This record gives sequence, C-alpha cells and structure tokens, in this order.
Amino acid sequence: MKEYKIFVPPTNLLEKKKEDYSKKEAKQLFDFIMSQKDERINFFLDFINVKPISYLADDLIKISDIMYPFLMKEQFSIKGSRSTMELTNQGHSFCFDLGLFIGELIIKSMPDVKWDIGKGPKSYQGRNMPVIKNE
Repeated sequence: MKEYKIFVPPTNLLEKKKEDYSKKEAKQLFDFIMSQKDERINFFLDFINVKPISYLADDLIKISDIMYPFLMKEQFSIKGSRSTMELTNQGHSFCFDLGLFIGELIIKSMPDVKWDIGKGPKSYQGRNMPVIKNE
C-alpha cells in the first residue's frame, strides 16, 4: 500500500500547542490549511479509490463503509496500551483529510455554512483550528 501523505503545518507552529496560538498564528494555520484543502481532499479520495459524485450525502455514504477497515490497517493505527488502538501520524492525517472532506460536503449542501477559525476556551477541541460554522 502506498504511503499516506502526512499533514505537516508550518514549521513555526510545530513548537506550540494549537490552543496556545496567537490570533496571527491561528490565521496563519487557517490560511495554510485552506490553501491545501482541495489537494488534500483529492489525495484522500484517490487514496481510498473513491471518485466523488458531487460532495453530497451519497459521497459520505460511499466512503463511510470503507473508513473503519482503512483505519484498522497498521499504516494508520497500532495497538496501544490496554488493547486500545492509537492512530499513527498517517492515521491522524487520514482523519484530518476525512474531516476536510466532510466539512466541504456540509458547506456544499448548506449555503449558510463556511470555514472559520475555531474560537473558545483552551479546552475547546476546535480552538484555533478550521471549523465550519453558520454565517
């Protein structure tokens, strides 16, 4: 199986936790991800050998059946402590790209939804990350 392209953020952002980014750093990450979004989605769909229909619900149903088997491959997850599974770097990137795909699916289906930078307390999982929200 070919290698899955790992998502690597800009070097200056690797030194900090995402919840500690300044507004400028969060914007830098957002712009970086948005500039790569279409390429990453296309790579993801090509990797799982799925041709998009039109970014509608049919696409999500089509890929949902094959996600679990992909994620259980050693390339994407390994057995962790207490018999749990842990994602590899490729697994994290795979899930990241799946999230981009689902975000685009929702945006294309709901005209009032757009990408934005997540705001909230440091405990919020989406803080300083691209999230979808209503305008």
